[in-house]
Amino acid sequence: SQYLYFKVHFAFGKTGLAGFSFAVRRETFYQVNGLDTRYRIFSDAELGLRIKKIGKVVFCKNLLARTSARRMKKGAIEDQYQYISSYISTLWLQRPPEGDITPRR
Repeated sequence: SQYLYFKVHFAFGKTGLAGFSFAVRRETFYQVNGLDTRYRIFSDAELGLRIKKIGKVVFCKNLLARTSARRMKKGAIEDQYQYISSYISTLWLQRPPEGDITPRR
């Protein structure tokens, strides 16, 4: 479940956000230059890591959001590989994609 996923990540200091259910104060969002558009996926998680450097990121277990994985192709190995490799690179290695940063505000 998502609760367990975030509980484990926050325990390890990986305070990534989930695009389907997060809120950020406007001032904080602008202070960290918004979303980094170099990320095809996990830009929300990377945003949480940058916010953690300047302030507090809180996980609210009572906030529930229903979401769908229909955009993911069922059984597509390439999609799963890209998702897992991006996950490791973004949250655990904190290695940004190549190219110039173009913040999305």
